[in-house]
Amino acid sequence: GRVYIPKVGSVRIRQSQAVGTTKSATFKQDAAGNWEVMLVTEFDMPNTPLPAARPAAVVGVDLGLHDFAVVSDGERVAVPRFFRQAERKLRRAQRRLSRRGKQSRRRLRAKRKVALIHRRIAHQRADFLHKLTTGLVRKYEGIAIEDLSVRGRVGWRNFTTSLSQNRA
Repeated sequence: GRVYIPKVGSVRIRQSQAVGTTKSATFKQDAAGNWEVMLVTEFDMPNTPLPAARPAAVVGVDLGLHDFAVVSDGERVAVPRFFRQAERKLRRAQRRLSRRGKQSRRRLRAKRKVALIHRRIAHQRADFLHKLTTGLVRKYEGIAIEDLSVRGRVGWRNFTTSLSQNRA
């Protein structure tokens, strides 16, 4: 449950899986001051083939611009707005940070507050994705996902919109 890091001390770890032979470790400290340890381990993968999925239990997932995702059976997943919900708190915290004097203890405290708000947003997004993907895996036997750049589609949509406005 703990790992020793030189110059830092003993750090708690939460293992998500049983550890085999540890090959390497990466230590990372986030902006809020919390440490993460990523262990690379080696284990033997069992040689068992996966059962074939029933065609009725296979679904396609399409990432969208207006909806987060659209499942081929008609289910639409709305876009979560975690950043928009935290925007007011973040704005206030960043304003406080900008007013603090350089190299002061209060500035460090304000900087940590901003980092905690960003970390909360990141955790909310990760939690949303984990719950969504877990739900899809439990509901369907096979999942097909498109391999398109949503960022590229947004740029293309803005480009085509500006072209149509210029022609008018």
